[in-house]
Amino acid sequence: MKPPIFPSWLLVLSLLASGTLFAEEGPVRIRASYTPELEATPPRMVISIKFQTEVASNKWKNAEQILYRDKGFPYDSATYILKDSNGNPLKARPLVDSQADAMLSKVDLLLAEPLNVKNEYELTVVGGNLVFKLPAGDFTNSTANLVLKGAAFERNTQRLEERAKVSNKIEFLGGSAGGVSSIAITVDNSRFLGVDWMNLRLDGKADFTLVSKERTNFFNSISAEASFYRPFEIHGRYSEASFHARMESDQAFNIVDGLLGAQYAFFPKDPVSSWLSRVFVHTNVDVGPLFIFGYDYVHNLKGETGASKINTEQADHRASGLLRWRVPIANDYDLSFPTLAGRYNIGVDFELKGVYDITAEKFLDQSWLSLVFERQNSDRFKPALVLTWARGKSAPTFQQVNALLAGLQLKF
Repeated sequence: MKPPIFPSWLLVLSLLASGTLFAEEGPVRIRASYTPELEATPPRMVISIKFQTEVASNKWKNAEQILYRDKGFPYDSATYILKDSNGNPLKARPLVDSQADAMLSKVDLLLAEPLNVKNEYELTVVGGNLVFKLPAGDFTNSTANLVLKGAAFERNTQRLEERAKVSNKIEFLGGSAGGVSSIAITVDNSRFLGVDWMNLRLDGKADFTLVSKERTNFFNSISAEASFYRPFEIHGRYSEASFHARMESDQAFNIVDGLLGAQYAFFPKDPVSSWLSRVFVHTNVDVGPLFIFGYDYVHNLKGETGASKINTEQADHRASGLLRWRVPIANDYDLSFPTLAGRYNIGVDFELKGVYDITAEKFLDQSWLSLVFERQNSDRFKPALVLTWARGKSAPTFQQVNALLAGLQLKF
């Protein structure tokens, strides 16, 4: 019996269904995916172009250190042509890593506009522009037409938004409020105990003064929280509902409050925030603002209650709202300044938080606004210079302060 003969159009359809179409035959196969750069600060989406070599009959593996950086045109925007399903061209530029080795394992493209998970896109890698190093000798690519389907990268966009909720950082600042340290660390364990719907997150945050006699001001707060959360999607955007238990204390642990509550977090999809995100950096595709709304039941566990006539000795009820957002001012900016010369990403970090104490009928502002000069590098740990304005009344002491601070920040 003769094996069945499949028509060529059926083969093409099967390749399209996988999300990628390989247009060339040869020793190197080109693949592309719309994927998150989770270690970038803030995380961002890029088209990641990788390369595979054949290791056995019809078996391929990702190749490392195979593409010449200084041969061909791997960092030329004209090498990559991106179009939507209607044939309209989209702007994309290769990200140049000045610290990369002479041989590359991939090329990442940064987009002027984020891709829509409901659409399909075609990426053409122009033939003759990439030169690969192989045991048999150098090889120049032929033209490759790659298809990116929204259904294939939908989970990747959700992963980016999940990661954007996490902001691990350590700051040492000084200014009108004296010496201050601020630390925020998050540990996330999805599928806790192997249960698909159970996700555990541990958050720790401390804002405290470095001189003991200055503990009476705003920077006198330590909190630890454990929450179980459930992510879900609304109109293609990441959302999350959670229940949590939290402890709030001053840095000397003289006042300790316990909280039980619930939160809802989401990334809105609106033209206003998208436009504001690109006022200064037109190619910005970073995640937009994050909104978190919550309710807490509070009870005092130790010590006297704080200022502002807020009494947690019996019981207390609070509602809160938080806006967290980074707006880029400049990317890859050459800052020619003594001792600080180098290339920086500059942005404004908004952390605008309001708490309404229902029992005391009082509104409490707990906002931070920071101008961040982050040294550009590919490392996980991101050192930066920060100028911060902070104000408000932070739990559990609720002492009022307005402070202008400057110092160093390390994000990871």
